[in-house]
Amino acid sequence: MVRSEASRCQLSAVVRAATKRTLVQQVIEQIALALTGIFAGAVLVLLLGTQILDERWMALVAAAAAGFVIWRVRRRRLTEYCVAQLLDDRLGLRDTLSTAWFLTSKPQKRESTLAPLQVARAEELLLALNTESALPFTGRRACMWAAVSAFLAAGRSEEHTSELQSHHD
Repeated sequence: MVRSEASRCQLSAVVRAATKRTLVQQVIEQIALALTGIFAGAVLVLLLGTQILDERWMALVAAAAAGFVIWRVRRRRLTEYCVAQLLDDRLGLRDTLSTAWFLTSKPQKRESTLAPLQVARAEELLLALNTESALPFTGRRACMWAAVSAFLAAGRSEEHTSELQSHHD
């Protein structure tokens, strides 16, 4: 019984850490996507020459972007069971982790004769695997687009500022 408790704790720790990792990745990716939209909008405004870049509009855009990020992250957040399934899939574990997670997360299922065997098998596999490698950072493209749009916005803003100074001289 003590081994089963320790296995459940190890299994729980791995699944929760993987869930946290997927959440952090999702937040980073969605923030990068929102920043891309903000910077692309700034480039468009600067190209059109419209003078709406005062504090109120920027605050409104920032609030809308924050709302967008929160909405997308909440909508795309994976449950711990789904993360266990994802780990199973990516590590080729044939539902070993997700079944053990299911059996240990439901109090009525813990009493099953299958539960300790499944948890023990999952624990064996966890000792030999690197679960972080199954969840690599996937937001590189979104971050790249955010950086490119920020670079373009900064460049266009510099040109716009130079044009305004030359008109005043």
